[in-house]
Amino acid sequence: MLDPQDRELLLDALRPDPGMILDGAVGTSFTLDLEAMLLAPLAFALFDADGAASDPTALLAAIQQYAENIALYCDQAHIHSKPSEQKLFVLLEPSLLPVRAPNGGSFHPKLWALRFRDGHGKVRHRLLVLSRNLTFDTSWDLVVRLDEESDGALPGSDVARVLHGLDRLAASPITKSVAESVAAVRFATPEPFTHGHLHAIGLPGTNGTTDPIGQATGDRALVVSPFLGAERLAVLERLGPARSRTLVSRPDELQRLGGKTIAPWGTPMVLRSAATAGLSNGDEAADSSLQGLHAKLYVSDHGDQASWFVGSANATTSGVRRNVETLLELTGPKSKTGVGSLLSEAGKEVRLRTLLEEFPLTDPDPAEPSPADRERKRLEQIAIGLCAMDLQVHVRPRGAHFELELVLTGDPPQLDGRDELRARPVTRSSWTDASMDSKNVATLEVARVSEVTSLIAFQIEGAAGLVPPREFVMVGTLIDAPADRIDRLLIDLIPDRRRFALLLFLLLAAGDPDVNNSAFARELIAGQDGASASGNELNIPLYESLVRASARDLERLRGIDTLVTRLSTTEEGRDRLPDGFEEMWESFRPLLRQDR
Repeated sequence: MLDPQDRELLLDALRPDPGMILDGAVGTSFTLDLEAMLLAPLAFALFDADGAASDPTALLAAIQQYAENIALYCDQAHIHSKPSEQKLFVLLEPSLLPVRAPNGGSFHPKLWALRFRDGHGKVRHRLLVLSRNLTFDTSWDLVVRLDEESDGALPGSDVARVLHGLDRLAASPITKSVAESVAAVRFATPEPFTHGHLHAIGLPGTNGTTDPIGQATGDRALVVSPFLGAERLAVLERLGPARSRTLVSRPDELQRLGGKTIAPWGTPMVLRSAATAGLSNGDEAADSSLQGLHAKLYVSDHGDQASWFVGSANATTSGVRRNVETLLELTGPKSKTGVGSLLSEAGKEVRLRTLLEEFPLTDPDPAEPSPADRERKRLEQIAIGLCAMDLQVHVRPRGAHFELELVLTGDPPQLDGRDELRARPVTRSSWTDASMDSKNVATLEVARVSEVTSLIAFQIEGAAGLVPPREFVMVGTLIDAPADRIDRLLIDLIPDRRRFALLLFLLLAAGDPDVNNSAFARELIAGQDGASASGNELNIPLYESLVRASARDLERLRGIDTLVTRLSTTEEGRDRLPDGFEEMWESFRPLLRQDR
């Protein structure tokens, strides 16, 4: 179990099986990188390949096709975006659901509930329970994939209960729909586990166990957690008796608590300084860039069985009293899933123990927080306070440009008189000075209507300069936004007929089980399409692809019809359509009307 060489990328785990396409996805993340969120729709499109992540047309095709089927919940104070000129962020606005934990802690769960369908309308579900966020973090994490099976050990009602709790925090028709369909199915647990149960902590209306880990008892225990709390570790001692407990964490976190606190767990363990130690088998595994620990795992042996708890909760009191968390409980035979099987060493065989080394603590007392630690915590509290306020983004035309007036209402956090606050729309890279002296904190300027967005990045910098500025993104409410904002955005993102033809084919190829179309899409993304201006000159089989889609997936054609209609509203947009395309498209529109 937990073979370090048995790895799967999150985007791979999100990808549908051949012949299936995404029908609905509900995801959760504590921290969220908007650039990483752009890549999630690529996983649902079967044309993703090297280069797709940087190809604006491939990204646009994936977002156009799947963003409306995604509901992504995240902690409202932990959305991030590096300064860029990325207009595609605007299309993510409807998918993004920032929320607060009801009990005052962090919204911290990490899972995906996915529903796929085939061309005949048959649906299948998948559940991913993770310890990682939707970011580009390169730490060691855990992911458990459970696919729908009629005789599976984990009831879908557990998943539905979590989704209904999320919907109470922020209502979404996608969340409601997936919750309704998943309730009656079952999920297969990974072998050799025989039982499964999904726990929710801190979600309204879930009525679940508030502390499923703390109520477990056993004969031997393993706790893997990057963050620790003294009170919580004392509770977790019941997972196994003294001298039968193993604790794995980060060096700085162990030092922060000190030797006296850690003593009941014996000598703790950490990842080796080179986490790939022992992975070299003459292949590329030894060149892994994974660094640091972010996985959360609790294992308790009891009799001939062992129970695992995998998910988002750290070994801290906040993880069970104040945060929103999810944990997957799995039970299996101790001989294969117990602590001994995870920590045993077997010569050259690579196991979890291969990555670990002992970390004796020489100082019995807790480490004092440094000035940088205190400053980082202060800026964090300011960010949380700002994100708890209500943000309105008033849009006003100013000649050829637009102004975004930012209005914050609510109880403002306490800033130091020397703190500097800045803001920018996520579609622009330059910062503008902001002030909390009035409700109108800043007025931002954008050059084009396509840059108008409800996603506003803030930066708070302390005068001491002890730590980097704290940056975060708030989701505001747009006031008086131009009605043609998305139309103009699409015109900017589709600069010419060639790009429209490529976009249209990728929209049709996304999720297409036809191998030839999938391979051709990869060639186009890789830039092997020349620089022609029309679909015919690109040798793209647009008509054939449209006919195939009309036979298997009329919903896809409706999405394309919306795109064509948006472009057709202006002469500039109509100029993006290849010669003869409007006439060809009219032959498909009656099919869309008849199927209603």
